[in-house]
Amino acid sequence: MYKQNRSVSIALATYNGGNFLREQLNSLINQSYRNIEIIISDDCSSDDTLSICKEFADIDHRIRLETNITNIGFNKNFEKAVSLCSGDLIAISDQDDIWLPYKIEKMLDAWEDDTLLMHHGYKEFTSKPLPPICITNEKDMRFCTDMRYIIAGNFITGCTTLFKKDLLESALPFPETVIYDWWLGVCAYNMGKVQFLYENLIYHRRHDTSAHFSIERSRRDHLAFIYNNTQALIDLNAFNEKDRLYAEKTVSIYRRLLNSRFSWKAFLWFYKTRNVKLWHKRVKKHPYFSMLLQTFKLARGSKHIASFEHN
Repeated sequence: MYKQNRSVSIALATYNGGNFLREQLNSLINQSYRNIEIIISDDCSSDDTLSICKEFADIDHRIRLETNITNIGFNKNFEKAVSLCSGDLIAISDQDDIWLPYKIEKMLDAWEDDTLLMHHGYKEFTSKPLPPICITNEKDMRFCTDMRYIIAGNFITGCTTLFKKDLLESALPFPETVIYDWWLGVCAYNMGKVQFLYENLIYHRRHDTSAHFSIERSRRDHLAFIYNNTQALIDLNAFNEKDRLYAEKTVSIYRRLLNSRFSWKAFLWFYKTRNVKLWHKRVKKHPYFSMLLQTFKLARGSKHIASFEHN
């Protein structure tokens, strides 16, 4: 069994997370898999985050707390947290989620020998009581088998990842221009195998002050987010020649959408690449019609009066 004698580091980046941090730390220290360390990197919090971290560090020797001298932002704060990890495997943790007690154990049980990075499903919530942890096949990421899928739009959420420490050899330092989990996913696809575990193993909190929730507000913001990150990955020479051509085409399509109401060129591109861009529609009862409808939605530019539907 892969989990035998494997040490797991949990990298937790904090910043003014006092409202929800205690609940998350409780879920981390109560993991059924006990061979863990928890590395906390705090980015100059001004609330009670530090006192909560120190409280937990006093009662659990597996917690190590580091504080930044100046605020460095969440990308670099996660970089610092993972760089301090000593485990064979590293898991990313947000400060405001809630992990199921068997999250790490389940991931290690499912780990395949040639896997470099594993990620899993999650259940979103905004308030208590917590919703049922059921899962549907609507976002079955086992379809995503090569680099093109992640170029079409990042689907690897940092707080669901567990990866071999070896990944950091190519992933560090994290670039300022690409969101860190997208960067980790690209590096993992370049180096080895990415595995998806088809289970919801955390409650992922959505609220106005979370970094992830604030990234994608409007349709234009969403288009710009994909455009900017994909262009940055091209500039960083993150792709081989074949994948670079696909990425450059993706960038040109999103540039067009940022300045139009509707683009037939974008429609044709999304339809042609539907099995990659619309992989999550394959599980629908009528996948062809579902993909066709979504293709029309994607081809709407940022100046369209309708808001973007993130599905």
